[in-house]
Amino acid sequence: MNAKGPVQPTMPFVKLITHDPEELLSFYEDVFGFYVVTRVVEPNPGTDFGIEEIILHSSDDTGCSLVLLKFLERPNPAGGVILGMKVADVQATIEHALSAGASVEMPLQSMERHGVKVVFLADPHGNLIEVIEMIDAAG
Repeated sequence: MNAKGPVQPTMPFVKLITHDPEELLSFYEDVFGFYVVTRVVEPNPGTDFGIEEIILHSSDDTGCSLVLLKFLERPNPAGGVILGMKVADVQATIEHALSAGASVEMPLQSMERHGVKVVFLADPHGNLIEVIEMIDAAG
């Protein structure tokens, strides 16, 4: 079944919100064999979306990435999940999502050093969705 409208997403990552990414890292390495792909610290000044992330992948490199995320300036509730969606046209996705009842939690930003345009949306029930569009490193 295809998505309605202009959105044809893939889901390359799932983010678990945690107050202690290092503790969860030990758990997922030990129990499930995940390994660290990279670490990201993005203060995101002027917003409460500053983050610390540890990006993991399964030992056999299948499936989506698991990201252990700690917000730097907002609460980190246990059990919090952020769905990660990669799309070809983030602006069209925003417009379509808003018309379907979503809200923008963090406005669209271009993060050249990470190679993405990114927006945080909330679905009609308040669940966070991080929507990214890949961009050229040159801008």
